[in-house]
Amino acid sequence: MNGVRGEVVVRLAGGERRLCLTLGSLAEIETGLGVEGLGGVAERMRALSAVDLMAVLAALLRGGGEDGAL
Repeated sequence: MNGVRGEVVVRLAGGERRLCLTLGSLAEIETGLGVEGLGGVAERMRALSAVDLMAVLAALLRGGGEDGAL
């Protein structure tokens, strides 16, 4: 884990997984949520559906170097 880079380790599906918010993962989150810009992401994060949450989690996993498969 690289804390300087903003990586965090979480326990998912019985194993430790690395998450990181990168510019690429942020762009992927915007696309996955169908919004533009940080304001759109912030607004949408107030009421995420399960599908939205999976899109965000997959993007953060890929940002951390994981393949994103849950």
